[in-house]
Amino acid sequence: CKGKAPTKEDVEKMKAEYYKTVGWDEKGVPTSETLKKLGLEDVDKVLKKKLKM
Repeated sequence: CKGKAPTKEDVEKMKAEYYKTVGWDEKGVPTSETLKKLGLEDVDKVLKKKLKM
């Protein structure tokens, strides 16, 4: 056995760190700022309508 499996808390912490690193919110949706940096303002508008932000 090489080690223990990560706990659910470990996985959630890693997921949150990853989402923050790539510019996503806690639900895994790219933030408006991230989309604008990528030149995807039109996608941001659609997401806001779909997610009713």
